[in-house]
Amino acid sequence: MDLVADRRRQSASLVNLPIQLGASPRLRCRLLAVRVPEEIAYRRRQQAWQKARDRGREASAAYLELLGWTVFVTTSSAAELSWQAVVVLYRARWPIELLFKLWKSHNGLAKLRSGATAWEVLAL
Repeated sequence: MDLVADRRRQSASLVNLPIQLGASPRLRCRLLAVRVPEEIAYRRRQQAWQKARDRGREASAAYLELLGWTVFVTTSSAAELSWQAVVVLYRARWPIELLFKLWKSHNGLAKLRSGATAWEVLAL
């Protein structure tokens, strides 16, 4: 799938397509792409140019074009989660990731054995 070429052909600001991922077995998923406001796309492109320049490279035109979109892949159907719900849940994901990082680094969560009981976890 050429996501960049597909986006060039469409003027829609939302893409909601069924896809399959993996070689074998193939997993049924849903690809969501939401066009971002131009000022956000510009900011993303500025960061990409800076990062590429710092590494002695050039950002590809296809990559720069994709920065105008936020792309999600989910196994949830449209009946289970609307595209708006996917965006809201994604925004909530980062604070949750930071919370787990805090737990792992300061509470020893990473050192627990896999069979730890709830009481052992709470005792930390």
